[in-house]
Amino acid sequence: MASKARESLNAILTSIGQIQEMNTQIATAAEEQNAVAQEINQSVIEVNSLAKATNENAESTEHSTKQLSRVVESLSEITGKFKL
Repeated sequence: MASKARESLNAILTSIGQIQEMNTQIATAAEEQNAVAQEINQSVIEVNSLAKATNENAESTEHSTKQLSRVVESLSEITGKFKL
């Protein structure tokens, strides 16, 4: 009976060791997932920043294009006054 109890205790200890190893693996995986989630979050922030900058540049280009169009119209009017 004592040997059976010893075998049972050894089996329990082996199982506990396996459970501890699995817990360590789970904790490591969770840490890795957290690191990846932080990297993704940082990438999203950077993409958002780039999108805002692109939008601002597009608005600036639109404004410059309108100004250039007005200058072209003015030059066209001025040159239209000259006769060849």
